[in-house]
Amino acid sequence: MFRANEAMCREVVAMLELVSNKARLRIVCMLMEGDYCVQDIVDVAGGGKATNVSQQLRMLRLAGVVESRRSGKQIYYRLKEGPVPELVRFLRKQYMNKACS
Repeated sequence: MFRANEAMCREVVAMLELVSNKARLRIVCMLMEGDYCVQDIVDVAGGGKATNVSQQLRMLRLAGVVESRRSGKQIYYRLKEGPVPELVRFLRKQYMNKACS
């Protein structure tokens, strides 16, 4: 069965690797609540410097998990619907909303 689903297995592993990073998981959890700019994410989700958060957002964007929009000088990030938010919803349910604290 798994040999026939090699592409699916690669996709699942890639998604799990993406959210297995603490900073990216925290960013995804925060973006589940709405759109935020980099500085908002740094202030709320932590992750150190804005450059570190920007790097994590870039990885999430390249993976197709987030999208961005410009408003004046600020760039706001939004979580796209798909398997990652579904996974986070599942984790929140399993861990009683503690998965992202």
